[in-house]
Amino acid sequence: MSILSSLLKLGQGAPTQQIPTAVQTTEIAKEVAPFIKDILGKSQALYKQRMAEGFVPFEGQTLADVTANFSCGVSTLGPTIVSKSSSNGVLPNCIPGL
Repeated sequence: MSILSSLLKLGQGAPTQQIPTAVQTTEIAKEVAPFIKDILGKSQALYKQRMAEGFVPFEGQTLADVTANFSCGVSTLGPTIVSKSSSNGVLPNCIPGL
């Protein structure tokens, strides 16, 4: 009988559930409000300035210069990798340290 009574909740009161309450507010703390308003004003001014300028593409160099070591490696190892042939055991002498 105890199994049925526990399943059917006979003789028991409904369990009480305590829900924690949190205080939430949508106001900015008055200690930091002047700073946040200042930053917001500056960011809005900058946004308007950038929008008035329009899109300005970057005209500088976007890739690094090709070094002598890179050029030597590509010219020596490139054909080997592309043709999938085995290396002949000769390392390029233009790469220092090899």
